[in-house]
Amino acid sequence: MSSMKLIRISGIEPESIVDGEGIRYVIFAQGCPHHCPGCHNPQTHPFGGGKLVLIEDILNDISKRKDWIDGITISGGEPFCQIGQCSLIAQKAHGMGLSVWCYTGYLFEDNLMVLGNLSYQHSGYESVPDYISVGVGGRYYIVQNGIYLGVNCKLIHANHNYNDVMPGVEVGYAYFLSRTVTVEPAVYYDQSFKKHSDFSTIGFKIGIGVYL
Repeated sequence: MSSMKLIRISGIEPESIVDGEGIRYVIFAQGCPHHCPGCHNPQTHPFGGGKLVLIEDILNDISKRKDWIDGITISGGEPFCQIGQCSLIAQKAHGMGLSVWCYTGYLFEDNLMVLGNLSYQHSGYESVPDYISVGVGGRYYIVQNGIYLGVNCKLIHANHNYNDVMPGVEVGYAYFLSRTVTVEPAVYYDQSFKKHSDFSTIGFKIGIGVYL
C-alpha cells in the first residue's frame, strides 16, 4: 500500500474546543524531532509509536461531522514530518468548507543548513590522477523530511598539476529513518571553470545523513 494513503497518528479528538477557534476535529500526528521541554504530548515524540491509519478513513469521519464542527486542527507530534499526508487532509477538509489550523515547531531558519565538504578520490589507475576536493555549501529544506535545494562550491586539486573551482547545485530528498539518521538521494550538477566539456558533471548520488 502506498505510504501516501497512510498517516501515522497518536490519536484523534473529534470535538475539541481548546485547539483553535470553535469546535474542531483534531488529528495528533505521531513523531517529533524537537523534544521541547515541557511538551504537553511527549507520547507523540517516537516516530515508531502510535498507529497507521488510512487517510480515507479520517476524511470520511471528518465528512460525517462537517455540519457541526468549525474546522480541523493538525497537531502532534510534528505534522511537517508527514507533510504530504497532512497537506492532503488539509486540502480535502478545506474543500468541505472547513477551516484548517496546524501547530508546528519549525521556523524558517530551521530549514537552512551550512555544509562543509572534504573528499579524496583514488581510482587505482596510473593514467587517472588522484584528487582532493574541499568546499562549502548550503541547503534549504522546502519540506522538513522532504525535498531540499542545495548550492556549493569546491576547490579541486589533482596530480598532473590540475586545479579547478567547481560551483554546483543539487536537488535531493531527506528521508528520516529515525530522529537523527537520514537516507538522502539527490540529483546534482557541477560546473567546471577549467574545461566545461570535459569536467562538468551531472549525476545521481545517495548519502547517509546524521543530525545531532
